[in-house]
Amino acid sequence: MSTANAQIDIAIVLNEVIASGVKQGTVAHRFDLAALQTLRLTSGTGSGQVDLVFSEKDAAIGTSTTVDRDFAGSLTDSQGSTITMVKVKLLVIYNGGTVPITVKGKTGAVFALFSGSTDSLNVAAGACVVFFDPTGITVGAGTTDKITLGNASGSTAAAFTMLVAGTSA
Repeated sequence: MSTANAQIDIAIVLNEVIASGVKQGTVAHRFDLAALQTLRLTSGTGSGQVDLVFSEKDAAIGTSTTVDRDFAGSLTDSQGSTITMVKVKLLVIYNGGTVPITVKGKTGAVFALFSGSTDSLNVAAGACVVFFDPTGITVGAGTTDKITLGNASGSTAAAFTMLVAGTSA
């Protein structure tokens, strides 16, 4: 089994360019929330640790359809081994397509983001959603271990990239 370590560096800096006037030049506006500056995950199964990683790039969602991702027993790691996540610490979804996608729990509460299968998160084309919880969100058994990614467009396929890091215990 491989070990997993992650450092997530998030810096939000908006550069305002002022073309003329007294304050001509570039003004950097920084969002310095301490929790967003550096988030670290080390190898293991405790708080702030991960031992399982799954990623997929440019996965397709057909027109007017959905795809499910089952976090307990159907995802594979980088070596092709099937993994079962007991807790999810990091979930990143990037919508690389040209139409919006929705992310929701398959049935019941999968993550703290969803209180049931009718709650959803809309991810616009080109947008990225990052969920991070160092203690982890417990993945339930049965159908509560799945998320559904949907494409409401009847004419254009969607594409997404996803990264999930979690623990086996």
